[in-house]
Amino acid sequence: MRKFIAIVIAAVMLVSVLAGCSGNEDETDPWRLDDPDDPFDDLQDDQHGGHPHHFDFDEAFANFPPGLVMINAGEFTVDWGMLFFFLRGNINFMFPNPLEAPDWSEIVDNNVTLAESILEMSVNSALMYRAVEYGAGLHGVSLSAEDIAQQREGIMDQADNFGGPDMFLSMLWVEDGCHSIELYEYLISITTLATRTFNEIFGEDGELLPISDVDEFAAEEGYMLAKHILRAKPEDGEDTAIDEIEDILAQLRDYEGVNFADFFNDLMIAHSEDPGGLESNPDGYLFQDGDMVPEFHEATVALGIGEFSGIVESEFGYHIIYRLPLDLSMTPFSIAIYGGDVSLRYLAASSAFDTLIEEWVESMPTSFSPEFNTIDVAEMFQYVS
Repeated sequence: MRKFIAIVIAAVMLVSVLAGCSGNEDETDPWRLDDPDDPFDDLQDDQHGGHPHHFDFDEAFANFPPGLVMINAGEFTVDWGMLFFFLRGNINFMFPNPLEAPDWSEIVDNNVTLAESILEMSVNSALMYRAVEYGAGLHGVSLSAEDIAQQREGIMDQADNFGGPDMFLSMLWVEDGCHSIELYEYLISITTLATRTFNEIFGEDGELLPISDVDEFAAEEGYMLAKHILRAKPEDGEDTAIDEIEDILAQLRDYEGVNFADFFNDLMIAHSEDPGGLESNPDGYLFQDGDMVPEFHEATVALGIGEFSGIVESEFGYHIIYRLPLDLSMTPFSIAIYGGDVSLRYLAASSAFDTLIEEWVESMPTSFSPEFNTIDVAEMFQYVS
């Protein structure tokens, strides 16, 4: 699967309501967290599931000044405050409630250790954010003074809701390692910038992406669209479902009309025992391998567009499956089941945007500071039990 950077950026930013900030050397700045070593012990306990097992992030952060440049990427830089944010985020993602110290020397891929992998992921995350700035500039996309003023006003409102700037920054630090409002502002800005750049290139729903590119993406990802009529097996007693599904199959085979799709729909509505599916997916399931039970997936693969199956037995009962042409406006089942509402066309455009961001990263000459080369994740992020 593609990483869908456009979606990932937005998701990260939603989390950042309780997450992000960056370097500021002005100790008089009222937005700066004066003492990151004294933030809300109770919140720390909540973050670690009420037990004392965690990483000493305060000690790790103290290794370098927040504003120390770690990476140069073209005209952009990544300082320690920003890199630390992504380091901590990746560690929290992989070890949300650690019960024991990780084996940082574990080989995870291509002879790379777990510690090296986390550092590499964090560097890539930071560079992708900078690449959004780079790419936005190439396409003439920017934030206005009004945009920035509205953003600042919104952040101040958030701070008030958390009891003021100090309480707000303490929460941000405890949750995700934010140490100043500037990084928080920056992350929000990049989300807005990424969305506007995406819309400029691909349209709000990916409508500017050529259909051929959408079709290619759908084929590569194995998307299929199908409806089914399901008769459930009884939990006990005589199995009449098989007789019922055989009768329905006979009706489908005997149909001689001109609108088979409507005929199938009528039978589905009248007889299918998939009430959740009928209500949530009346136009069928847009799915990939792994989304449905194997029997359903394999039977759909074997069908051509507009064909229907024989009787397919699964753990849920007896199915008759009708394969349909892809509807690019539909939301894939794997996203819809969690309440998501983005189209297949949008996902294809997001994948294309992902590729663009990767190209922009490669376009920025990158070098690392001597201090970056001293980072030892295994040594720096100590486990506390």
